[in-house]
Amino acid sequence: APETAAAWDDAAVAAEDTVAPAHLRPYALIRAARVALLAGDRQRAERLADTGRRDAERFGFGLLVAAADELGLARGHRAAGTAVPGAAAPLTEREEQVLALIEQGLSNKQIGERLFISAKTASVHVSSILRKVGASTRTEAVYRASRPSA
Repeated sequence: APETAAAWDDAAVAAEDTVAPAHLRPYALIRAARVALLAGDRQRAERLADTGRRDAERFGFGLLVAAADELGLARGHRAAGTAVPGAAAPLTEREEQVLALIEQGLSNKQIGERLFISAKTASVHVSSILRKVGASTRTEAVYRASRPSA
């Protein structure tokens, strides 16, 4: 059966329930935006994608942020540091070092010990890496950073 706007609207409403997983609402909104775009309702698609993207960004769901961006509906409100293929800020030398240690499975405390920095500073570097590569987890960051730029 073809996707319908009503089905995704219902899913987005259901996802507002406090027991629903946090990723469900932005996912449903972005899918509803896709359906609206395919149906030729660009204004509705922009509104849905914008709301879904904002929710995804708030919770740190990098893949959903990227999915919203891939719809091509951005209205110039992209957050600073959000990764966009071919346009993301490059990692600093220190971030590259931290990424290599993340790849080895080290915790922030262990990274700090290896690089002679505090665990909190390591955490700041990890957050920056996640933001720059558009990832929501350390594993995803390693994967995304290892892929050639588009």
